[in-house]
Amino acid sequence: MTQKGETMSTNGPAFPHMSKGGMSKRDYIAAQAMVGDMANSDGGVFGDDAPREVLLKRARLYYRMADAMLEVSAEDDL
Repeated sequence: MTQKGETMSTNGPAFPHMSKGGMSKRDYIAAQAMVGDMANSDGGVFGDDAPREVLLKRARLYYRMADAMLEVSAEDDL
């Protein structure tokens, strides 16, 4: 798993052919995890009054999931 400030070799741009810079693969995977989670929940966790702590905890989960997926992807490339 990457530490703050580090990047994995597979964490390049999510859409390199479309623009310079932009969203990383890590950000894209984390966002897709969030979309899937929201589509499969009743919305209670993400209501307008959801506590900030709950939202931060979920965001960290999505990025941990993205880091794990990138790590496995890098292993598969060996």
